[in-house]
Amino acid sequence: MAKKDILQCTFCGRPREEVKILIAGQSGHICENCVESAGEIIAQELSMLGDVYPKNKPTTSKKLSIRKPKEITKFLDDYIIGQDDAKKILAVAVYNHYKRIVQKPKATDDEIEIEKSNIIMVGETGTGKTLLAKTIAKMLNVPFCIVDATVFTEAGYVGEDEVGNLAESLLLDAVNYRSFEMPPDGKLSEEQIGHLTKWVEMGAPWPAGETVAVALPSGRVLTDEDRAYWAFQPVKRVEPPTIAGDHWSRTAVDHFILAKIREAQLEPAPEADRVTVARRLY
Repeated sequence: MAKKDILQCTFCGRPREEVKILIAGQSGHICENCVESAGEIIAQELSMLGDVYPKNKPTTSKKLSIRKPKEITKFLDDYIIGQDDAKKILAVAVYNHYKRIVQKPKATDDEIEIEKSNIIMVGETGTGKTLLAKTIAKMLNVPFCIVDATVFTEAGYVGEDEVGNLAESLLLDAVNYRSFEMPPDGKLSEEQIGHLTKWVEMGAPWPAGETVAVALPSGRVLTDEDRAYWAFQPVKRVEPPTIAGDHWSRTAVDHFILAKIREAQLEPAPEADRVTVARRLY
């Protein structure tokens, strides 16, 4: 039997031989194990809402019990010492989130619409970020998930690329469509992928100060206008400007930014405290 003809559960992937019941739908199948798990999830969600779905009552009359921000803060105080500002912000955000859930669709433009509450917690290790989130999840009786993003932050946005190691190269995985799909509009040709593979195998050298041969299509002539294009220009090393009385710049890029700000006869904004930064991010 061809692989495409094998019956299996669309949710868990178990084949027909490993389950007792396989229920067919319009575009997939579901086994008894997934049905049971789905029932448990539904029961948990209903219990979280305080059993607001009694039988023989229309859904429009259901009410959700919402704790006031003061009550949420008091609950957090029982588990966490300090971080009073974070507790208050979190309590208000959770309260507004549940108020938004039970808010009826707007009948007129005059009614108040509650915006979605997004939270980002920034702080050093051990300041209680995870404990705050875990405790609020316990109070709300909702699942809590922790994802380790270390591999994404140790060496750049997409992780560390093993230069010279073809098997561990994230770049080669992406252009071969084995993980990410780069470029997303269409896969590179085998010849282009071969050049990248050779480059990674060589240790990804940067051709600084070297003349690189470019193979042009048949009949194509490289004109002076082509040579003036920015992509053909060598990389220029520009020294950051020296600015008198500069106590603001932290990196080389900041020197260029401050120079433009001073050129416009302006000054940088003063340093913001942590609460202000968090509000700006929100």
